[in-house]
Amino acid sequence: MKSRTQTLLLALTAFGLSLAIPTYGQGFSVGAHGGTQGLGLSLSAQFSGNLGLRLVGGQYSTDRTISSDAVDYQGDFQIGSILALIDWYPTGGAFRVSAGMGWNDNRVNVSAPLEDLVRDQLPNLPPLSFELGTAEGTAKGEDLVPALLLGWGNPTRGSRFGVSLDLGVLYQGEPTVELEARTTPEVDAIPGAREILQALADVEEIELEEELKDYSIIPVVNLSFTFSF
Repeated sequence: MKSRTQTLLLALTAFGLSLAIPTYGQGFSVGAHGGTQGLGLSLSAQFSGNLGLRLVGGQYSTDRTISSDAVDYQGDFQIGSILALIDWYPTGGAFRVSAGMGWNDNRVNVSAPLEDLVRDQLPNLPPLSFELGTAEGTAKGEDLVPALLLGWGNPTRGSRFGVSLDLGVLYQGEPTVELEARTTPEVDAIPGAREILQALADVEEIELEEELKDYSIIPVVNLSFTFSF
């Protein structure tokens, strides 16, 4: 659903640029890029000798383990964003400074056995004869985020085919975590057991947020190949 939303937003913005460029624009380009924000597309329009407008969207996913105290979470990292940037070329050449805002869908879907959460608090707990279930949830930053980039390459000038590089940061704030205790029928049959496990998951949310706070600033490195009209 989110990827469809990204595609729709990118298409609508591209349509808006296509209407504006014949009247106001001095150049237009499309590009494909790869980097820390995944694989994606870009649209660029030049509106003066030193200023341009660029729309950059990308996404990818990867899996890795996240450790919080004695609990190892399986993390499914879903990276996705669409940035609207103003490009400033201070010398009128290839070097640019870009700033803007964007829609951020970076998130991590996490899961871990509930037994691991219990043993983190009660390490001497004897072996259990049944499974407790899993703690599942999502860590996510802010939806609307600022970005600041330095780049090289003017995709709307020079030859029709070009190469462009971006280096910078995206600030998404410290991720917030929501965990849910998804218990087994054996646990649900014990009065109050699910509530106790959910309380443990609520405590673990705070510890996991502390573990993920370093993800508030996301580095951006993108290499683009462009075609200008």
